Amino acid sequence: MVAGCLVPIGGERTITLSAVILDGDEYLDLEIHENELAGINDKDLKKWGISRETPHRCFAESVELMKYKTERDRMRPIAEHVGDGPDAWEVLIVGYSPFTDPLIQGAPRGSA
Repeated sequence: MVAGCLVPIGGERTITLSAVILDGDEYLDLEIHENELAGINDKDLKKWGISRETPHRCFAESVELMKYKTERDRMRPIAEHVGDGPDAWEVLIVGYSPFTDPLIQGAPRGSA
């Protein structure tokens, strides 16, 4: 496990920015993997309505918040837009839903 942030089995550190992308009439969550940070371009930032600093700052905050968490805690970082402007994001630690928990994904029913 990489210190500082939950790493899904076989995966990289991620953070979810909640309700970022407008798709028709609904907002969708945006999951960003650590290795994608450098490749986010200005067009994406404009489409998502966030500043360049937002995903980097949210990642840094999530690493700090997850510092003492392990996979057994079944927690993950998310960021929620809490005000006006592209940088008004708060990072929170939440539990996985049984439907999205990477430790349960693919497990035979009744074995989790």
